[in-house]
Amino acid sequence: MKIMDKIQNINFIKLLLDNGQEVTIHKDIYFKNYLFETEELSQEQLSEIIKQNQFLLAKDTLLSYIKRYPLKSEKQYISYLITKGFDIATAQKAVAYFINNGYINEDINIKKVIKKYKGKKSIKELKYILKKNGFKENLINSIDFSEISDQGYLDKLIEKKVKKIKNKNDYNQINKLIRYLISKGFEYERIIEKIKELKLL
Repeated sequence: MKIMDKIQNINFIKLLLDNGQEVTIHKDIYFKNYLFETEELSQEQLSEIIKQNQFLLAKDTLLSYIKRYPLKSEKQYISYLITKGFDIATAQKAVAYFINNGYINEDINIKKVIKKYKGKKSIKELKYILKKNGFKENLINSIDFSEISDQGYLDKLIEKKVKKIKNKNDYNQINKLIRYLISKGFEYERIIEKIKELKLL
């Protein structure tokens, strides 16, 4: 294919090919492949240039996203790039690039997410958040959750809900409270212990 024209913008160059195709590429790819002195391309060369260009654009797109949302999982970063129109192979390659260069570290991100929600979520809710966000199962399982106390959060929830119970002898209200706390991921025995401490049972 012959290159009929090269239209240069600030950061991009549009190649007009003799088959009517228009290909816009980043200036870095343009100069890297010496296209400024090239007048003809094979289909194989064009495919490789497009692949390089997509990888560069994926890296730029992902870097901007990482700066705004640094606590995502690898899976979430890949999904984001796919929503931006990149194919899965390019998305995975871009994420791998940032993993290898230390920009993405799931092990560190998991610990930061736990720190963010500590005292605001139960252990069960924390695990759910991590799984929902796509963090690797083996990394989640490697965390010693027994070292993370959610007792303060349980106490705060119970005390907040108890204030809304007008009749402390209303067992329907107490049972409703118990069901609510179980749904938040707390064990029945711990809930009962705290409720008894508050002399509600």
